[in-house]
Amino acid sequence: MVKKRTTRKSKKNINSAYFIYKSGNSRKFWRIVKNGSKITTHYGKFGSLGQMTTKDYGSKVDIEYDKLIKSKKKKGYVEKHDFGDKNPKPHLV
Repeated sequence: MVKKRTTRKSKKNINSAYFIYKSGNSRKFWRIVKNGSKITTHYGKFGSLGQMTTKDYGSKVDIEYDKLIKSKKKKGYVEKHDFGDKNPKPHLV
């Protein structure tokens, strides 16, 4: 009897993205995470904790997610690797 080989496909997280913006003295980050019908954005200046917002978009979550990413790219943000938590929580100060 021959055992079947199973291969694992690497799952790229398409429900989150991380962007940075560098221009002149400006150094900012922006991260977006889609979880169900909610979108969480985490943004701020490099070296700060930044701010976080979560909104429920209902059935239009996919459209809004793509729209927000397109908007950031248009402003000059560059996508980088996202190593963050899949369920982000606000920073406590």
